[in-house]
Amino acid sequence: MKSERYRRGEPVMLYVWAENPTEEAVPLFTCTDLESFKQRGFDVYDAKGRPLVRRKETAMIRNSRRKVDPCTGFPWTCTRDLMLRIEPQACVNGANDDFSTDLSEQYNLKPGKYTVHPRRYGDLSQTGCRATHPIFRTNPFTDITFSITGP
Repeated sequence: MKSERYRRGEPVMLYVWAENPTEEAVPLFTCTDLESFKQRGFDVYDAKGRPLVRRKETAMIRNSRRKVDPCTGFPWTCTRDLMLRIEPQACVNGANDDFSTDLSEQYNLKPGKYTVHPRRYGDLSQTGCRATHPIFRTNPFTDITFSITGP
């Protein structure tokens, strides 16, 4: 993120960095790695520790005629899976669509403080369901905090 403070309505860009600490080049796929992370690799929490629901998920719940199971009810598809090569001992990023996502487009960010919290392996069950975490605690080593100001 470029800043810790944003005005309501302006883009809140989250940039993805991919590091290859090995001695051999490794593949990184635009869909199965990058896009999957942007859709399922993190959650955003408000100042009270409540997870925000993505706009797309909110619309699916609202438009569904059946009860939507949050563990299986939010399908995710990606149609452009290109392989990128990360050279040995390199780190890649970018301000393009593959390496960034606008949180203000994904979430309804009202004025307040927010935390981007990466999911760990095991935070999702095999069905894709979010594990239940009764108390959310920020981790200053992995979490990103920001605030939205304005009307």
